[in-house]
Amino acid sequence: MIKVTGENAAAIEAIIQKIAKRVVFELLSANRKYPLFNSPHEAWGVMEEEWEELKDDWKANKVRSNGHLDAEDEAIQLAAMAIKFILSEEVRSQEVTQ
Repeated sequence: MIKVTGENAAAIEAIIQKIAKRVVFELLSANRKYPLFNSPHEAWGVMEEEWEELKDDWKANKVRSNGHLDAEDEAIQLAAMAIKFILSEEVRSQEVTQ
């Protein structure tokens, strides 16, 4: 396990910010192509599909030309879909209260 200490905290924070940018980019791209989820059930189906792709890519351990493992890219997609689920529920709850 890698400990976050004063020595490496800045480097780890930079990596976290880089990952967060990738997740946000993926979320924005998905939102341009597809509407928000209509239900938690739909969100579950999409996230389950991303999870299965992540597991398959994890087992294959392939590296893409961008240097990322295929599994990393699938994890980014899964994270983006988890945020999209939360976003969809937040928007839906605001529509109900208005």
